[in-house]
Amino acid sequence: MKLKFNGVWENGRWREPAYVEIDANGILTYLGDAKPGTEYEAHEAYVVPGLVNSHSHAFQYAMAGMSESLTPEHDSFWTWREKMYQLALSLSPEGAYRVACMLYAEMLRLGFTHVVEFHYLHHDKSGKPYTELAAMAESLMRAARDVGIGMTLVPIYYETGDFGRPASDGQRRFLSKDPAAYWKLWEATERLAKNYGAKLGWGWHSLRACPKDHMHALLKEAPADLPIHLHIAEQEKEVRACESFYGKRPIEWLCQEVSLDARFHLVHGTHGSVAELKPLLSTQACVVLCPSTEGNLGDGFFDSAYWQQNGGRWAVGTDSHIGLQAFEELRWVEYGARLQKQRRNVLCAIGNDCGETLFEEALSGGASAAGIPTAEIRVGEPFSVVAWDAQSPLLAGPAKHRLSQMVFALDSGQLYGTFAGGEWRVRNQRHQKLDSILPEFRSYLKELWNA
Repeated sequence: MKLKFNGVWENGRWREPAYVEIDANGILTYLGDAKPGTEYEAHEAYVVPGLVNSHSHAFQYAMAGMSESLTPEHDSFWTWREKMYQLALSLSPEGAYRVACMLYAEMLRLGFTHVVEFHYLHHDKSGKPYTELAAMAESLMRAARDVGIGMTLVPIYYETGDFGRPASDGQRRFLSKDPAAYWKLWEATERLAKNYGAKLGWGWHSLRACPKDHMHALLKEAPADLPIHLHIAEQEKEVRACESFYGKRPIEWLCQEVSLDARFHLVHGTHGSVAELKPLLSTQACVVLCPSTEGNLGDGFFDSAYWQQNGGRWAVGTDSHIGLQAFEELRWVEYGARLQKQRRNVLCAIGNDCGETLFEEALSGGASAAGIPTAEIRVGEPFSVVAWDAQSPLLAGPAKHRLSQMVFALDSGQLYGTFAGGEWRVRNQRHQKLDSILPEFRSYLKELWNA
């Protein structure tokens, strides 16, 4: 396949125009000037690398927007969680597949070309393991393959319901009785992942869901070269519980208890204090921010200004999928900092473009979270990109502002299409398999909620 674009974002600059060649395996084999005598299919579009969605709970997409009414209780993350457990107890493997297909198709439409699936919905509705231990994980990997999005599946260890407390009945589908049972599940997932082209990571849900001795047992047996993911310090209640149980705040305790390094991806970190973040910086651990979900759940703002200004690594995800637009997540990383600091362009250095800074940081952090060599556009790598319509009025402006326009001023209506793995997956706002995916999702959503 030989294509011409108005411009391609390559190695921190715009190449204009840009000519690309993609082989039958979806690998970019050429990026440069036009070759004499070669015919190219022309597209009026500006192309940027697709982002990695670095934190996803696919099943939660089935309840997006369904918990937005005030109840007699004080609505919070914890009341929302009870509704989430209700959903988790309802999904079948086939239902999870239908939900994931729709979700992943939307991710591709809205700027993501790879997803990191933080997966803890393991067992059947009674809490017993399936005959195929990784049946639920297989549903997600099959959906990613069928829809065409890259996937890193992260099976998650989940044992306790809170610090020193047993899990609740609502959590019964998540649980591993001990590290040995988890690694058996993980190995079953690894075997299936080879069939679906999925990459793997591993992790534990949170400090409250994994006892200290089992955390160390997991670390002792873990593969040495895979990304590690866990939630941390999302809610103030969680921080207080950790202080009561361990005598320290969550990030503080983790930094002192575990030899953290660049493999670790700490999701949210919302209530990490500067005193905790300072030693965390030296570990090269990456923080995964999910601004739309963190806003929806009332979590609070991570101190992204301190983190960025001191060289901290970060990535973005959409978590519960109340929001799915890749560039909006970047926008709200910066807007959160602006609202905290009451000034503009907080996360970029003097003279730098804020949109470029946000985009490049998310690309790098996302590749780390996914355990892939790069998310940049490079010869020899799969061609996975997002194309913006060059006819969008604002894109007539100077190239030096183009990425900031994409991040701050454009919306999904200006998206031209998405390549993933060297194939057009989305054109004209429609996924190539939408006609089969959408009816299946709609019927299952009605079944779930008795609509």
